[in-house]
Amino acid sequence: MQTNPPLTVKPKHAGKKQLFDNPLLERLTRTHIAVPITIFVFFALGLLYYAFRMAALPGWLIGVLFLAGLLTFTLAEYLMHRYVFHMSTHTPTRAKLQYTMHGVHHEYPKDKERLAMPPIISITLAFVLLGLTYLLMNKYAFAFLPGFVLGYAGYLFVHYITAYTTTEMAKRRSACRRRCGTTCLAPCRNSNSQSWTQNYELA
Repeated sequence: MQTNPPLTVKPKHAGKKQLFDNPLLERLTRTHIAVPITIFVFFALGLLYYAFRMAALPGWLIGVLFLAGLLTFTLAEYLMHRYVFHMSTHTPTRAKLQYTMHGVHHEYPKDKERLAMPPIISITLAFVLLGLTYLLMNKYAFAFLPGFVLGYAGYLFVHYITAYTTTEMAKRRSACRRRCGTTCLAPCRNSNSQSWTQNYELA
């Protein structure tokens, strides 16, 4: 394992970090954002179908439990980020764990393959959550959990779009700065010199 967490993480807007020497383990830490989103969307739709057709829950109750699951996710996401992903790193072991789980994402925020949990963890987590919620809520878990996991899927989508659009905007501003000495896009687009589009494509 190659993870050597830096004392201070400074964002790098290009590049990737190798966490493991083993290529299989390294590959398992990466995924395209569409993979976990697809897993959670179909998982949630399957649960909603089961809640309506097999558990025979009334539609209004499914809606209420779905909303409760969605709201619960927002709280869980905050608590996970606050107390797990940004845990105190006062020991080398905790520092390495925190960096592997989340710190690497802050050091390389534009690495699109590390914006979400890889598929094997996503699938495992989905069924662990199903087991826990079923123990606590019985058949009502089939309406509650879809709201929770779709909340996570929506969070991943927004996270990806934000990272992608900010990266593209940074590239365009950099192209404008090289071309006409300004970070504002409008002056460059209106310039009489070589087209802005060509400058951007060559950047």
